[in-house]
Amino acid sequence: MNALADVLLLGIDGGGSRCRARLCNIADATLSEGVAGAATLRLGVEQSFASVLQATIQCMNGAGLSSRDFERVVACVALAGASEPSQLEIARRHEHPYRIAVFVTDAQAACVGAHGGRDGGIIVIGTGSIGWAELNGQQYQVGGWGWPISDEGSGAWLGCEALRRTLWAHDGRMPWSALLRSLFAKFRSDPHAIVHWMTRASPKDFATFAPDIVEHALANDSVAVELLRLAGGHVDALAQRLIGQLMFFEQTHVEHVPETMISLPIMFKNVVEFILDDAFERPEVFLGGHDSTLVQRLQHAIAIGKQEGAANIEENKLSRHGEILSEATQTPLHVPTQVPGDRDRAPKKM
Repeated sequence: MNALADVLLLGIDGGGSRCRARLCNIADATLSEGVAGAATLRLGVEQSFASVLQATIQCMNGAGLSSRDFERVVACVALAGASEPSQLEIARRHEHPYRIAVFVTDAQAACVGAHGGRDGGIIVIGTGSIGWAELNGQQYQVGGWGWPISDEGSGAWLGCEALRRTLWAHDGRMPWSALLRSLFAKFRSDPHAIVHWMTRASPKDFATFAPDIVEHALANDSVAVELLRLAGGHVDALAQRLIGQLMFFEQTHVEHVPETMISLPIMFKNVVEFILDDAFERPEVFLGGHDSTLVQRLQHAIAIGKQEGAANIEENKLSRHGEILSEATQTPLHVPTQVPGDRDRAPKKM
């Protein structure tokens, strides 16, 4: 491969619930997409890469490409859990089938994509939660240290808190609600079944209850509404800290935000791109009594994110690493014709 036109760009979003991939050509035309299971590094590097490769193979097959075309692929592999330096280093040392691969945390990739490679911050709420900012070449993280010790306001946190209240209701420590009875019924109304289930449950498993919580909040279930408002408070706390960092470094993305007025509405109107995962696609519930203009802004942000998220991640990340593309067009690299995953191949050194 000698021509830049032959390069294929692959964006990988490896989250706590699923792994999404998008394959584009150098002209930014989408060729194919793929979806696989959870790819967070907290599940182990082998499971993470298995999901990444499954999503990649879907992309390659969907685009009518073969294993020989892996030598054309420049990949941005954004993985949940990669904010831990040791996990990121393990991922970088792991074998992969791509010509070039850039490994980053999913939060950093989302921030680069949201702001077009410029300085700015985001808050990501999905299976987990994290605040991230890129400022003058430095990265700043707020939260996102992993469930159950962190990730407040996330889908996993919501599910756990809902089950906690279900057991409280069973104990007689709080009244039952429709949400709690519905969750209890999923476990045959047996508190021991909840305990047995949770011993092996992953954050993804807890997050599966988030859509039920949202639906009950729409029906004005008192417990569901309380949970979403508590989640909003946690997100607001992430935002306040992230905005404080942005203000401290006098970034242009912060425009006249008095410290005493930093709140969720201010965050959306002035500072941060807010990225919501599947469990939170009802902003009118999540934002409670905030004004309709704010809800419309968030709905618009979600729509833009869906259209541009994955493509922007790889395009903007690679635009900041132009030397990678240059290297991809000049460096010979042998890729075996076998299906990726063959353990006999030597690891790549990144």
